[in-house]
Amino acid sequence: MDARNSATGDDTATVPKSSFALARRLWGDYLSRYWPRLALSLIAMAAYAASASLIPLGVEWINAGLAGGSERFSPDLRDVMIFGPLVIVALGAVNAVSQYVQTRLTVGAALSTLRDLQNDMFSSLMAMDFAQLRTEVSGQIISRFTNDTLVLRETLTRAANAVRDIATLAGLCAMMIYYDWALFLVILGVYPLIGVPVMRIGKFLRKTSSSAQQQAGDVTALIGETVGGARMVKTYQIEPLERARAASAFDDRLALLKKMAYARGLNEPFIFFAGSLAMALV
Repeated sequence: MDARNSATGDDTATVPKSSFALARRLWGDYLSRYWPRLALSLIAMAAYAASASLIPLGVEWINAGLAGGSERFSPDLRDVMIFGPLVIVALGAVNAVSQYVQTRLTVGAALSTLRDLQNDMFSSLMAMDFAQLRTEVSGQIISRFTNDTLVLRETLTRAANAVRDIATLAGLCAMMIYYDWALFLVILGVYPLIGVPVMRIGKFLRKTSSSAQQQAGDVTALIGETVGGARMVKTYQIEPLERARAASAFDDRLALLKKMAYARGLNEPFIFFAGSLAMALV
């Protein structure tokens, strides 16, 4: 995000930029300042993924001891009774602690980045002359400091969680290959089919997210104008007109937010259904 363009509404801000270019600029100008935190969070993610992947192996080892052995393990029942609970508790503790540490590090870096970005945006705002300020809608400016930064914070947090989930997926895939490589190949053939509709849903959400941010600024500006012009509203008795304007703006925002919520709601059911197809093929 260009702090100057975001705060001032410069025409160059309307030039489309690729997500990769924006992410590279965000990293170079802001996130890279906190690389030690992010490096430590990667270590925590690796610990989380490893512990999550090893839990099924620990459970199998315990079950093998209780059932008298399995194809992979033949532990002594005494060892299982003593060390089994310790193994599961240790893996669970590593998983919980690493997840908490990763969350603290990534959220701290994200919030610090947003603080730096807001400082730069405000400095750019203060550098504008009065003529430029008059051309800007106050609601849009406020929205850039509030709603837009909130969206960016959620994006950064979800990006960190996505990296953690990818690492966990890699570990679990390794365990699947260890247990049953044929089943893994079947799932590997089915799940890529999910990618096309999921990508289309993601593209729709990115497009509507921009519209939602624009609407948030418009609603903020509308409320600000009504409150600021309360004397005129009361003098000319145009309360019904203002109510109609507000109701129309709220209805438009409701419709857009519903579309976004319904699109998000398609993700998990579709993935679950695809998983069911994979199990049926097996």
